[in-house]
Amino acid sequence: MSVREIKIGQLFKYTIPGEWGNDGDGESGVSVLRSTNFCNDGTLDLSDIAYRNVSKEAV
Repeated sequence: MSVREIKIGQLFKYTIPGEWGNDGDGESGVSVLRSTNFCNDGTLDLSDIAYRNVSKEAV
């Protein structure tokens, strides 16, 4: 498997600063990366993704 570097902004469809939403699950919520998902070596730990329910009005 090859690894390529991209800017983190290219990974996201939306950014919703300041919107927390309510707890969701993998089927009904949107994936949320938190500061705990960023590793010191610059990689992402995707083993513990949070899911939140965010209203359409917030997007």
